[in-house]
Amino acid sequence: MALDIQTGDEVILPSFTFVSTANAFALRGAKLLFADIDEHSLNISLQEIERLTTANTKAIVVVHYNGYSDNISQIKEFAQNNNIFLIEDAAQAINGYCNNEHLGTFGDIGCISFHETKNIHCGEGGCILVNNQNLIDKIEHIIEKGTNRLDFLKSKTKFYEWKDLGFSADMDEIRAAFLTAQLEDIQKVTNQRMRNLLHNLSQLQNVPNRLQPDYLPTEKYFAQTNAHILWGLSKNREQLIQNFKTAGITVYSHYTPLHLSSFGKQFYESPLPVTEKVSRQIVRFPVHTKFSI
Repeated sequence: MALDIQTGDEVILPSFTFVSTANAFALRGAKLLFADIDEHSLNISLQEIERLTTANTKAIVVVHYNGYSDNISQIKEFAQNNNIFLIEDAAQAINGYCNNEHLGTFGDIGCISFHETKNIHCGEGGCILVNNQNLIDKIEHIIEKGTNRLDFLKSKTKFYEWKDLGFSADMDEIRAAFLTAQLEDIQKVTNQRMRNLLHNLSQLQNVPNRLQPDYLPTEKYFAQTNAHILWGLSKNREQLIQNFKTAGITVYSHYTPLHLSSFGKQFYESPLPVTEKVSRQIVRFPVHTKFSI
């Protein structure tokens, strides 16, 4: 809504992501162009963005899988040079950084999730980070039911009125209080998760063959994340999951690619080989502040 996405506007985004990434733009009638990912970062590749960009491209959406990015600066430069909005789906990226800058602050807009599956949470909720001065007033109207109520509260106007389309995006006080306590301890939470994740990674590198994934990222990769997900790839995923279940450890797969989903097929244009391979092979192992394998 803030970008005034209209029917026919093209939005480039990864297919390997949660449906919310796509819904935000599909609800506005955008044409979704699904891009492939890099096999080692699981993030959208700049080469794919360059391949899909046309004169109708309105926005590029990057998803910082596992609170990690190694190419956001290059994508930012490309978006600016082509006058395209850059949106960061930083849902998993609380306390995640690239070049000492917090993920979600590179593009025009960043979105962080406080859903119960995230490192810190309040059940349901999130925040929007605005890094484009031209969008601030519009976004303030949207999150206040389409009114300029925030201007009224700042004594900038004697009354407030309906200015644009909007909705109620307030977080209630109970959730806010629950979340605030965790925000104050965010570095402690990250450190504990990282310590346990790296321990679990070490354990996985030394388990019997029947429990070994075919591929695990390096310790260096995980050390550059916010310790949200410990993942690997297995060509025999279902058997691996069953082997861990027998050992008393629950292991999960992850996203079904959006371009292969029943609704997303309408946006299908060509195969995305890396996305499809990763979705067949990815496994996620437990990570928690108080749990280690």
